[in-house]
Amino acid sequence: MISPVGLMLGEPLELEYVATAVEKFNHCVTVVDLILEKRPIEFFVRVHRPHIVYFSGHLAHSDVVTALAARVKAVDAAIITVVGGVPEEVRPKDFRDASLDHVGGEASLELLVALANDGAPPPASHRSRTCYPAYPSRRKTTRYRQRYHYLFHDRCATLKTVFRAASDCDFCSCQHVTDGHLSYRDLDDVMEEIDRIEEKNVVIVDDDFLADQARVELFCHLVRDRRVDKNFVVAGRADFIARHPETMALLKSVGVSAVCVGIEAGRQSDLAVPGKNITVDLNRRALAVLEANDILAYCRLLVRPDRGRQDVDRLIRQMRRFSCPVVGVEPLTAPPGTPLFDTFRSDLPAGPQPSEVWDLGHVLIRPTALSEREFDRQIRRSLLRLNLRLRVHAAALRRFGVRPWFRVVRGVLSLACQYREHDRGPHAVRCGRDATARRWANFITTATEDQRSSSRLG
Repeated sequence: MISPVGLMLGEPLELEYVATAVEKFNHCVTVVDLILEKRPIEFFVRVHRPHIVYFSGHLAHSDVVTALAARVKAVDAAIITVVGGVPEEVRPKDFRDASLDHVGGEASLELLVALANDGAPPPASHRSRTCYPAYPSRRKTTRYRQRYHYLFHDRCATLKTVFRAASDCDFCSCQHVTDGHLSYRDLDDVMEEIDRIEEKNVVIVDDDFLADQARVELFCHLVRDRRVDKNFVVAGRADFIARHPETMALLKSVGVSAVCVGIEAGRQSDLAVPGKNITVDLNRRALAVLEANDILAYCRLLVRPDRGRQDVDRLIRQMRRFSCPVVGVEPLTAPPGTPLFDTFRSDLPAGPQPSEVWDLGHVLIRPTALSEREFDRQIRRSLLRLNLRLRVHAAALRRFGVRPWFRVVRGVLSLACQYREHDRGPHAVRCGRDATARRWANFITTATEDQRSSSRLG
């Protein structure tokens, strides 16, 4: 799996919501973050002797989750194993394994509550996909919280205010999860949750926090009225940023210090494939607006398989005009459950693939302008040239200090090294060094319940 070291590590927000829901019925809940724990899952099963073990993971982690569930069953076959989250909603068949008793998907909260109370699990068609309790139980992750970070931001909390993306990009499966319906939280309720958060840095992990201008401006006024003193990181589309510079200035005034934005490509023809319905000019204007307001731009680029070195050089030149401190560069990938998967089905490897190749970092669509080795080399070159610029990193060093700066530089180098060359024949599938680590793309898509490679509720 393509897995950077040190770039980001978010709290297991879904598991914290699960803890809140189950504890209401006087059950004892323990959240274990296996990304940070050095002891194996068997240790925690023997210590806590759970009735139910709940896993949450991303599509790229189905093999990891099933392997962990099998290890739990090996300790005590009577334990009920459940897996939930977005990937289980999109690709439930990837989680059909004898070691997993129930696959809950996004509606797993009702299923888990029923199982915890020794009741019959409700039919899948009768489960609500957005029945989250009011607030996540962050005290369950107290021993880990100082280690959660997001790029240059240390000690971060995670917050979700809306469920599902507001636009339907061809490489995103979010619209499938809630049948195309947006579900907004009341902003007064969001403010109450922010007041409960101890961390200074808050990452709002909505797929598109900027989808509704009126709601964004109301959020700003509420933050100002309550005198909230936080640094916020949000995600949004470039067209909103370009067309509403005054709103971006307002966001900056209430503490928004960084915006994750998918630039995707540098040519208009390339932007047609992901289905973003956006233009190159809007992308450029958006980056200019962020720079003018001193808001960091965490960008994402997709390299199409039919592009050569000259195209990559053009993309690098365009992006180096702006002071983007972190730019994620990925091969265009067609994850299962997305429209893009059907578009490129004939160009994908035949037969079943290891789950970790769907981390949005592997070259799965066969390159046509370059060999696969050379295509990987161009991605690695782009990562280094866009992310290791002296002027940009000198500013980041002054702004954030040595520790966050060093962590990001180390993460970028680690990521580039994992795009190393492999001579395994044409169209080979390559895996990185750590199949349980998180994928690089998480920093821009910002789907929190998808970000956990393996976590456990006992």
